[in-house]
Amino acid sequence: MKKISLTLFSVLLSCSAMAYDVEIDGIYYNLNTEAKTAEVTYETKSYNSYSGSVIIPSSISHLGDTYTVTKIAGSSFRFSSGLVSVSIPSTVEYIGSNVFYGCTGLTSIEIPDGVYYIGARTFEGCTNLVSVNIPSSLTTISSGVFTSCVSLTSIDIPNNVTSIETNAFSNCKGLTSVAIPNSVTSIGAWSFSSCTGLKSIKIGNGVASIGGHAFYSCTGLTSVEIPGNVTSIGDYAFSECLGITSAEICNGVESIGSYAFSYCTKITSMEIPNSVTSIGTFAFYNCNYLTSIKIGNGVSDISDYTFYSCDRLNSIEIPNSVISIGYGAFYNCAQLTSIKIPSSVTSIGMSAFQYSIGLTSIICEATIPPVCGAECFTNVNKTLCTLYVPAESVEAYKIADQWKDFYNIEPDPTRVNGISAEKEKNPVSYFDFDGRGIPVPQRGKNIVRYADGTTQKIVVK
Repeated sequence: MKKISLTLFSVLLSCSAMAYDVEIDGIYYNLNTEAKTAEVTYETKSYNSYSGSVIIPSSISHLGDTYTVTKIAGSSFRFSSGLVSVSIPSTVEYIGSNVFYGCTGLTSIEIPDGVYYIGARTFEGCTNLVSVNIPSSLTTISSGVFTSCVSLTSIDIPNNVTSIETNAFSNCKGLTSVAIPNSVTSIGAWSFSSCTGLKSIKIGNGVASIGGHAFYSCTGLTSVEIPGNVTSIGDYAFSECLGITSAEICNGVESIGSYAFSYCTKITSMEIPNSVTSIGTFAFYNCNYLTSIKIGNGVSDISDYTFYSCDRLNSIEIPNSVISIGYGAFYNCAQLTSIKIPSSVTSIGMSAFQYSIGLTSIICEATIPPVCGAECFTNVNKTLCTLYVPAESVEAYKIADQWKDFYNIEPDPTRVNGISAEKEKNPVSYFDFDGRGIPVPQRGKNIVRYADGTTQKIVVK
């Protein structure tokens, strides 16, 4: 009795491991007897069911009936490391998830037009896959579909694709260029992360959002243009793109995420358009070749640590829209020699200018001294750095916390009767009497050049 029970158990176990209805010519299928369709599948859940070259027919016959092959079920060829090539018929419309996952021997594959769906992680880990076509019938490039296809050198994304999902091409180290068509509206998180060979990318005008980490650690990327239809750049989107020397953000972008360009150590200048209303924390952290930046007038807050350790930054324009400067915003910006804080600013966070040791002049246009956090100007040489403020507010600054530590607090020479001279005649540059450019008028004789081309001698006492 025991022997019979064990035999029955073995048969049931064997049947439960079987994942197919029929095997024909070495290919395993599940059948839909009503629709008379068939889907390719695997032999058992140990996978690794196939090797060599596999030719999938457009139809099969079983028990006198003909079945059209329309699908390749999820995981069908998974871990079939001996698989060299697969021929897919034009009748196939659906390729499930993980179908060719870990097929390290697969070098190329042709996917017929008519396939409307390719599931997540379908080609993940196909380390020898050199080329693959994406059919024009596809509208979505699924999550992780080409992850770690390290031998893939190029990819043609057709115009019908509208979204590129999470991790779609992550770690495709051999990929050198990508053109994202105008049909694509979203680039998912991590979608091209660690594509270290990627040298150029063209982002189509239809893209509205770039997900977090989308191009993280694309160390070979040298430049990027973000079109105006993009409204959001996600956290870490271009972080650690060590080769980028220029990044153009077109007007239309509304938010730049935290760490978005952190460790982009070769970017030299950046202009943030007026459409941007928020810049995340650490957005330009350690961009230590960044020398100048212009912030558009849509920004109301400079977030915590935004320009932390941008130690070559020597020029920055802060618009009148800014009301607060966050913690450590300009921490260790050692090359910054002068800065103008507009009258709109009411608060400056802790350590905002700490270790910005190159500062020699600060113009603060606010009549009421902005509230400053602890160590706001620690390690700024307050004996050499002159603080220029509205004439009527000199005494207020001399007793205000953090501001009172400056030895030289003087009336702002660019203001006339409390009204900015810039608003009257728009000065564009200042020079000393030896003709050397200076950031602001200094004590003694100066020359001012205005936007209309005229010049004027002024004396600051």
